[in-house]
Amino acid sequence: MQKILFKGPNISMKNENPDIKEIKTLADLPSSTGSEYFIYAHGSEFFYKPTNLGLWGKIKSYFMPEPSYLSMSIFSDEGTTSVLDITLLNKIQNNTIANQCNIVHIFSCHSGAAQHHLDWIQGNMVLCTYNKASDANITLLAQNNYDARTQNDFSLIEYIRDNFHLLVASDFSISYKLDDQIYSFSLSANKIKKMQSIEELPAFLHKEYKAFVKFYKNIHAKYHESYPEIFNLNIETKPQELTYDDLIRVFSRALTLETYNFNKFSLSKIETMLNQKGLYTDNSIGDAIEQGNSELLICLLNYGNTKVSTYNLDKAIEKGDLAILKAVLEHSTTKIELYNLDKAIEKGDLAILKAVLKHSTTKIELYNLDNAVEKGDLAILKAVLEHSTTKIELYNLNKAIEKGDLAILKAVLEHSTTKIELYNLNKAIEKGDLAILKAVLEHSTTKIASYNLDKAIEKGDLAILKAVLEHSTTKIASYNLDNAVEKGDLAILKAVLEHSTTKIASYNLDNAVEKGDLAILKAVLEHSTTKIASYNLGKAIEKDDLAILKAVLEHSTTKIELYNLSKAIEKGDLAILKAVLEHSTTKIELYNLSKAIEKGDLAILKAVLEHSTIEVGSSNIYTAEETHNLDVIELVKKYYNSTINTITSEENTIDTTLTVVEEVPALGEGTEGV
Repeated sequence: MQKILFKGPNISMKNENPDIKEIKTLADLPSSTGSEYFIYAHGSEFFYKPTNLGLWGKIKSYFMPEPSYLSMSIFSDEGTTSVLDITLLNKIQNNTIANQCNIVHIFSCHSGAAQHHLDWIQGNMVLCTYNKASDANITLLAQNNYDARTQNDFSLIEYIRDNFHLLVASDFSISYKLDDQIYSFSLSANKIKKMQSIEELPAFLHKEYKAFVKFYKNIHAKYHESYPEIFNLNIETKPQELTYDDLIRVFSRALTLETYNFNKFSLSKIETMLNQKGLYTDNSIGDAIEQGNSELLICLLNYGNTKVSTYNLDKAIEKGDLAILKAVLEHSTTKIELYNLDKAIEKGDLAILKAVLKHSTTKIELYNLDNAVEKGDLAILKAVLEHSTTKIELYNLNKAIEKGDLAILKAVLEHSTTKIELYNLNKAIEKGDLAILKAVLEHSTTKIASYNLDKAIEKGDLAILKAVLEHSTTKIASYNLDNAVEKGDLAILKAVLEHSTTKIASYNLDNAVEKGDLAILKAVLEHSTTKIASYNLGKAIEKDDLAILKAVLEHSTTKIELYNLSKAIEKGDLAILKAVLEHSTTKIELYNLSKAIEKGDLAILKAVLEHSTIEVGSSNIYTAEETHNLDVIELVKKYYNSTINTITSEENTIDTTLTVVEEVPALGEGTEGV
């Protein structure tokens, strides 16, 4: 038969058999011959309450309530939904070929409730359930039962025979619904829980197995020909031989389930079972802790040589019940592990933590300190620090800084003998909390480095920067000035400049120009005693910002060079060029004029020509003609003709002057008789 696993949401059951098909929704149910289904979904016992009952009906309902149903949580197209056992089982049956028989195992909590309404199920089915209708199941036991059934090719009846002793402890039930007839057999662990000695168990199991053999033989005789796939083997009349360890497993399973489903009648049963030696009690101790049942817990802790697992220590811490925790700790000889300490820190209950620390001989590690810092509870942190002999490391300081809680940081600093390093200072600066930074600086004996100054500048928080500068004895470097300029925050820059004794370099001026922020540039220029160089002027021209350029020119005593003029011409911004020309005392040369002609911008060319004292020559006309720009050619020719006319006019003036001179008599001639 095909085996199919149907898992609901939040189920951790593992399937290691690749031949078993897994499905998630009812829509995934196959249409086929009979199959063996394994259903594991979170279940609850559901009671239907009929309405409109008369008085007699209400009395009858009270004394003879309707049998319960099993409600299971399954996946659906909408996410998750609840479905009753009847609905789910009939869906399986409706997808099965007529006259075929399915085997269905239900491992959910309260699975026994599914046995109550088999008369409403269509078709033929064998139903196996693994606890009483009133009881919850345990994932580990469900997994064990599933593995026992699926990790071999045995038939159902072989599986029952081999695991009969454990099935008894689980309150296993099996029902056969064949040809509208229902045959049921249920096992109960109640008698096991009342046994005074393990010696009583084999005889009891033999008796129960004999009863099951009789039950099965009767059904087999009736139906083995009609349903050979179900009754393919005769049952072994002799039960499986059991070792002492097997018998202990029976008691241990019964104990585990009784503890998990603890009620007012359970304690006496548990005390009776604990008369047997060698029982596995770890799961039961965990359940007692989770339930907060101190009476049950102490009963279990006093059993034999019980050793409390670190897992159960974690449970006791997580529970947060001091009495429960103390009971576990007082009984435990297990060394508390680092993750137990972490769990106590994370819990955030001071009394719980102190109880764990008091009992612990484990050295607190750095990551425990980190977790205490991260928790952010001052009382918790102080308790850890007081118990700790571990030297606080730099990354613990960083964690405290990053947390941003002043009280937490101060507690760490007061306990620390570690020298604060530069990257701790950086972390405090980056955090941006003034109180945190001041606490670190007050505790620090480390000289602030230039890159700490850079970090404070980059942060852009004036109060943070001032705190660093006030604490610093480090000379501000040129690249710090550059970073302050680049940041573009005037207040930040001014704070740096006020603190700085470093001479502003030409490349600082260049960077201020490049930034393009007039206020930033002016602040740098006002602080600067450095002579502006020609390449600074070039950078200002290239920036193409008139206000920036004028600020540089106003501050400059440097003579504008010819290549500055060429750069202004090449830039092609008339306002920029005029500002340069107005500031310039440099004579424009022919190659400047040629550059203006080649540029081909009439306004630029005209400005150069108007400022120029150089004569326009024929070579300039040739350059203009090379541009093929008629306006440029015409303007150059105009200035060329003007130059020619000026020269001609000057020559004529000279000739006239010479002629006049020739007509003037020589000194002393023609003066006689005057």
